[in-house]
Amino acid sequence: GAFSKSDLNGTYVFSASGTDSEGVPYAMAGTLTANGSGGITSGAIDINDLQETPVANATVNNNGTYNVGADGRGTITIGVPSNPLSGNISFDFVLQDSSHGLITGFDDNYSGSGTIDSQASSPTPTGSYAFSLSGDEVVSSSSLASLATVGNFTVGASNAISGLIDFNINGVSGSG
Repeated sequence: GAFSKSDLNGTYVFSASGTDSEGVPYAMAGTLTANGSGGITSGAIDINDLQETPVANATVNNNGTYNVGADGRGTITIGVPSNPLSGNISFDFVLQDSSHGLITGFDDNYSGSGTIDSQASSPTPTGSYAFSLSGDEVVSSSSLASLATVGNFTVGASNAISGLIDFNINGVSGSG
């Protein structure tokens, strides 16, 4: 391959899910800005871990680092001041190209998988989209309910959103 640190340059969105060090499900999503030479200069992250206080829109410290090998495999370490499990989050990735990659592993606090993608200069979508989500809903501190939903939406003039949704929560279905 012919990858290098310069292939990770600009603002990227990432998301991942899996389990934390205690085997509890989590999901995280965020942005990071890579400087093209191994530094993470900014970003934000949301973390939802069923046993920890959720982290919403936490600022990513400007002292993060990354490496990219010639084959496109690399590591990223970002500092998050309000991360409930540790101050840093590290994950492995592999780039398909400078716009897309797969997150393949984590540090001692998290394991899971996800994606990392270059953020478009205009992040507001337009047009019609379909979606599908599944997972668990927290019913109480010791109880979860299965959740699945599908639907569609259209982003129209002035970013107005319209659409349909079908859902099933623990065997009870509905729509909206």
